[in-house]
Amino acid sequence: MRILVTLPLTLFGIVIAAVALAQPTMIDPADRKPGIVKILQGTTQCREPSKNDASCASEYWSMYVHDDVSRYMHVVSDNIRAGEVRHAMLWVDPDRATRGAYMNSWSRSGVLGSAFVMKKGETATVVSAEIAEEPRAIKDCELCPNLVVLPPGTFTFGAEQSEGKRWGMLDRMSANEGPQVEITIGRSFAIGQTEVTQSQFAAFVKDTGYKVKFGCFHLTSAGWSVQPKLNWEDPGFEVTDNHPVACVRRPDALAYIDWLSEVTGQAYRLPSEAEFEYAARGGATSETQATYWGENWDDACTYQNGADLAFVPNVPDIPYGQYAECDDGYVFTAPVGSFEPNAWGLFDMAGNVSEWTEDCYQDSHDNVPTDGTPFNKRQCRAWVAKGGSWAGFPGLLRPATRLRILATTVGTGFGFRVARSLSE
Repeated sequence: MRILVTLPLTLFGIVIAAVALAQPTMIDPADRKPGIVKILQGTTQCREPSKNDASCASEYWSMYVHDDVSRYMHVVSDNIRAGEVRHAMLWVDPDRATRGAYMNSWSRSGVLGSAFVMKKGETATVVSAEIAEEPRAIKDCELCPNLVVLPPGTFTFGAEQSEGKRWGMLDRMSANEGPQVEITIGRSFAIGQTEVTQSQFAAFVKDTGYKVKFGCFHLTSAGWSVQPKLNWEDPGFEVTDNHPVACVRRPDALAYIDWLSEVTGQAYRLPSEAEFEYAARGGATSETQATYWGENWDDACTYQNGADLAFVPNVPDIPYGQYAECDDGYVFTAPVGSFEPNAWGLFDMAGNVSEWTEDCYQDSHDNVPTDGTPFNKRQCRAWVAKGGSWAGFPGLLRPATRLRILATTVGTGFGFRVARSLSE
């Protein structure tokens, strides 16, 4: 069994420490939609303590093998004596090039290390004692959104103003992305793998008889304006059951979440702004790159649905002269999951529709909670939307970008995804 475990690890370029290997298990994936064909899980333990009498770490690893033979691996290493936990992940493309790597360490007394990302094509060398488990999936009912459980961690929230300027943002917009704050999310939480879809929202409407008001902002060659006949079922362009629901106001999203909580008995909610950004970065940090996929605008169409060559001919007089010099194949929204996910397997964290968060909007990150909970105040006039939409140029689709949106705002570029608190 040593070969069965070591061979996949070698494919990831991981350096293996002296370990005793437990019997690996094979799990048949319950949901093959992401293209996962098999899951290997196992445990390794140190053969003997190190010379300095440090206790050995137990490592619990999971490898997800996709139908295109790409592999996604997480291992969690727990050094019980020191009270330390170390997580890392590695994702290797079918050509065995490293797409990304992530590592995070913490102890009961605080964070020990920070995350890092390696760009595609670099060689990955990760010591096994520093290596984390694949976020597990949750689906509470047949028509419920697929959720991904994210681990606790620490990240840098926001961005320096220079990042926004580099990506074409107006000064007043990039200024609200700071100051940067170190956020520590101390407990795992679950977040939607995709935005809430037409069919998922339709199930709520059918079950409750909920009425969504007509009237929706839509972008045409004349600019953004309210189209009184548009609504979530007919946003002015063709949609399928798998498109993200749009033309919903914040109260509509909250009503759906209340229904979902009642149906499942689970604590559903909107993600906080910090949780959304943590999830969107997928282990990447603002110090290394502005987006989870890199720094080149022209690569955007592989990972996100935004303003691009497909968009421009249909809206020739767009209110800005910036767009990606690539074609993502969609003028308006795209079916969820149409683009590459981030390193945590989350889709459309950039583009498609801007997404409501739980946070009340303020003009900076001053006074934000450092534990990842939402910033709120008694009287909130506007809320934070994250992620950017099909009409956003690349600078608007960065994880740090934040939009000030009134609760009554409704548009074809706005939707939402759910989060769920976990009891364990």
